[in-house]
Amino acid sequence: MQMINQIFNEDCLDGIKKIPDKSISCIICDPPYFTGMTHGYGDKAQMLDLAVCKPFYKELFREFKRVMNYRASLYWFCDWRSQGFYLTAMLEENIPVKNCLVWHKGAAQGNFYTYSHEMILFATNDNKFHKKGLTNVILGIPGFCQNCRLDGGKVHTSQKPLGIIEKLMRDGSEEGDTVLDCFLGSGTTAVAAINLNRRYIGFELSEKYFEIARRRIEEAQKNKQSAEVGLLF
Repeated sequence: MQMINQIFNEDCLDGIKKIPDKSISCIICDPPYFTGMTHGYGDKAQMLDLAVCKPFYKELFREFKRVMNYRASLYWFCDWRSQGFYLTAMLEENIPVKNCLVWHKGAAQGNFYTYSHEMILFATNDNKFHKKGLTNVILGIPGFCQNCRLDGGKVHTSQKPLGIIEKLMRDGSEEGDTVLDCFLGSGTTAVAAINLNRRYIGFELSEKYFEIARRRIEEAQKNKQSAEVGLLF
């Protein structure tokens, strides 16, 4: 089955089992975390609700270990409630967690101090990973806000701007590498891969967002081809 440079409208646990061993160089995932992981529709999440997702993540992280190659890197968006005592321990069972990155995105909402940052767990198989100038605080890449129109506009409730995904992809992969996103959403990881000459595999369960991702990927491919033609003249 051809999977390279393809996206799939299916459960990532089903799809990832079709990926060959040691074939992925970078994983970037922005899963639905904490809010919404509840037993009752519309209820605010509680800490115990995280236990509902534990078997899912345990299996997914085992699959990550299988598909990641010897120098692969993983970037996993999370928040303070799930990171410290929930996700990190499960990841550590499979992939060495090396740091927690803090993305200062500027725009802020919420109570009891506004949320102006997001956290990204960084894990890697590469014991020699070192790139000059990298710090675990990421500045200068704004997040989406109410009145801004980044990347043509926000089309997903938890959409990440292209800038932050491209930064992580540059840090954790090289041109020609294959990047995996198991929660593709509106397709930003695939678009970043096209822009940066990487290959991609993506899974998205929502048919609505799968179609949005497909259209964004087609547009990115056309823009890439137009730019390459322009360089010839």
